[in-house]
Amino acid sequence: MNSEIRINIVTEGPTEETFVNMVLIDHLQQFRIFDVRAHSITTGYSNGRPHRGGFLRYDHLKKDVRRWLQQDPKSYVTTMIDIYALPPDFPNREQFIHTSDPYKKVERAEEELAKDIDNPRFIPNIQLHEFEAILFSKVEQIHQSMIASGSTSSELHKLQSVRAAFNTPEDINDNPQTAPSKRIQKIYPSFQKPTDGVIIAKNIGINAIRKECSHFNKWLTRLESLSQ
Repeated sequence: MNSEIRINIVTEGPTEETFVNMVLIDHLQQFRIFDVRAHSITTGYSNGRPHRGGFLRYDHLKKDVRRWLQQDPKSYVTTMIDIYALPPDFPNREQFIHTSDPYKKVERAEEELAKDIDNPRFIPNIQLHEFEAILFSKVEQIHQSMIASGSTSSELHKLQSVRAAFNTPEDINDNPQTAPSKRIQKIYPSFQKPTDGVIIAKNIGINAIRKECSHFNKWLTRLESLSQ
């Protein structure tokens, strides 16, 4: 058993951080990775205390990633941030941000991120298009989780129509009005991202998500391989 592998994950905010703590940690333990720590992006300080969450400036992410690489020199560092609303100061953003193929766009973004951080222990990961996209891996579970809020079969049909319009959950676009989270909130106004979203993801299960979301699966496979 290799108990020395440690992964620090810099997350966009509390939703992703909770997902790591509630879902991803348990999964990675199956691959003999027992030390996984999530840290929302540090955006500033007040009275010596950090403010965390929100990916509005790239330099915030860069400082956090480099800090963990330096402070924890035996660990791997990865990210769980969104391509949706990628900050304008992201490295060479204009060279790829208008790419029509979302997978090519996110791969270019990750290449630029890896190049800028420039450390072999860094594993870049940028989500398509945001965390809530993975919930469309099983829309029935979204509906089942929201039934207590008074949902009816018509809401499920709306979810199914959204999912049917795209090849994969990760293709659901990043328009401010039609991003995955906006679509869910329009159908279920009571939907709360940091709580409902993670519970739904946990109920769907990692294996179902990775089957539907190839980019997510690629990242997960890379993390799993660290124990080999």
